[in-house]
Amino acid sequence: MMSYWCLFLGGVVMFASFFMPGGAAQSGWTSYAPLANIAPSGQTAWLIGMIFLITSSLLGSVNFIV
Repeated sequence: MMSYWCLFLGGVVMFASFFMPGGAAQSGWTSYAPLANIAPSGQTAWLIGMIFLITSSLLGSVNFIV
């Protein structure tokens, strides 16, 4: 159940990045270094959202193993 809430929170954080002052992440879907070095607050929110999504995936896989 915790994996669902991490997924939900990650999605909300990524969606909220569209409304931040610098706009959404402007580095594409790969977040490759030349474009990711431009760091408005949307890029930071994208990274935090990815951390929550990766945590959700990890918790879901642990749930299947256990």
